[in-house]
Amino acid sequence: MYPAGDGSIAFLATGNAAVRAIPAHRGNFCAVAVADGEIHTVGFLDGLLKIWRNLNGKPARTYRAPVGIVSLETLPGETMRWILVGTNGEAGIYTPESKVLHLNHRLEGGDYRTVAAAPALQRASLRQLHLREQATTLIEQIQAKIESDESEGIEDLFTLLSTIGLEAEVLALRAHLAAKQGDLVQELTQRSRLACLLPRDDRSGVLSLRRYAQVLEFAWQLSAAQELYSRTGSTGDSRAGADRLARGAAIMHGADWVAAPGTSLPLLVRAATAVGQPFVGRWVLQTTKPMVIPAGGLSSGMIAAKYEQVRSEEKGRPLPTCRPQTTWWIAPNQMRQVELLVFVDNAIAAQPSVCPGLEVRPNELQTLAIPMLLLDAAAARPGESAESHNDSVLRCLEGYTLEAQAGDRPPVVRHAVGLALRRLRNQAKTRVAS
Repeated sequence: MYPAGDGSIAFLATGNAAVRAIPAHRGNFCAVAVADGEIHTVGFLDGLLKIWRNLNGKPARTYRAPVGIVSLETLPGETMRWILVGTNGEAGIYTPESKVLHLNHRLEGGDYRTVAAAPALQRASLRQLHLREQATTLIEQIQAKIESDESEGIEDLFTLLSTIGLEAEVLALRAHLAAKQGDLVQELTQRSRLACLLPRDDRSGVLSLRRYAQVLEFAWQLSAAQELYSRTGSTGDSRAGADRLARGAAIMHGADWVAAPGTSLPLLVRAATAVGQPFVGRWVLQTTKPMVIPAGGLSSGMIAAKYEQVRSEEKGRPLPTCRPQTTWWIAPNQMRQVELLVFVDNAIAAQPSVCPGLEVRPNELQTLAIPMLLLDAAAARPGESAESHNDSVLRCLEGYTLEAQAGDRPPVVRHAVGLALRRLRNQAKTRVAS
């Protein structure tokens, strides 16, 4: 590619030596420069700077420039800048504004004839070095604002870092900011996106993925946490912790469990949405004061039978059925099998609901009954998104909260279950007296 003698640009194909000319400027001379896949030309007589991106004969952009330019070169950087040399030997740095080039700085001296850029590979290397230095500065500024809890201007810094193309660094810093603010859902959102960007064999992201695994474990996404620990070759905090996590993940993969996370359930539901998972299973919403029955060996089946007897006598109103079961109880640092009674309204069993439950702990001397309320989050319907399903779970929890504030909760545990337990207690006292 070179300027022809009639103001056009001539292209020479090295493969077949074919020559093709494109009319570029009025007059018999134009200066030419190449930058980042573009061709920049300035006409000597017409005073126009044109930017060409293809060979269709139409410039991508045109700017008004000084007349009499004999040489030009583009300068590296985020903004467009050119060095222009005129016939009078003067040279200056120009920038565009409203389709007109404006002189920003005149170079010292007045005997310039031409200007040449560094080789393309060297310019690319210098540009990458400049971007790395700029990125380092931005990252340090963002980290300083995070550590000092300063929010002013931080979004502008995130935008600049993203403009450079460092999206992974943006996500990692946003996750760090969310962790500093104690925002579990936002941290999960950012770390989930970051994990999608990191190649599976990228060892540089191991620490970030391990932190993501820790947050997933805290949010009770045990299977996902276990998979990430495995991917990074980590056992978490300890070998025993890894075994406990694997065991919990295996239990929660099935349907026979109840979890007592000790964490806000609405928070865990929103966390599940952040990682695109439906919130399912049976979860402890609250427990109340244990009831002691002075009779040993009372099983959940015996209590269920007595409850069903009471339920059959309650002709005036329907009561939920009772399902005795031996199930896994999962809590932080605790996994055990328990005898559990779950009182289920069959009319709403296929949708998220709050239902009473009763844990039964018999021994030889007495039986301990612990009333509780359970969130029963059924599986998502076919074709239903995780977000839609989780929204219904949140509405269920909000409805329970409103009922509790208004004192409208059905007194199932207080009435029918309490009556059944009192009958068992009286029977036990009668046997003791006799």
